[in-house]
Amino acid sequence: MLKKRSSNSRVSTEINASSMADIAFLLLIFFLVTTQIVEDKGILVKLPRSEVPPDPPEVVSRNVFAVLVTPITSCWFVASRPT
Repeated sequence: MLKKRSSNSRVSTEINASSMADIAFLLLIFFLVTTQIVEDKGILVKLPRSEVPPDPPEVVSRNVFAVLVTPITSCWFVASRPT
């Protein structure tokens, strides 16, 4: 004979979250311990050498200044090149 359910007795649909957290933590530790850390070495590439040295960049004279440092550790900034 089948038993009739009463309206007050319901099936619990909750999942115990504490055991799920324990399992997730144990799996995390397991994978951290068992994985191997591999360091990539990269690809060795032999670059060609330049036959002609590049031209030096043009320097505007107004952007040039000199820094003079004396033995007493004082610094002087000079607007033009010292002669």
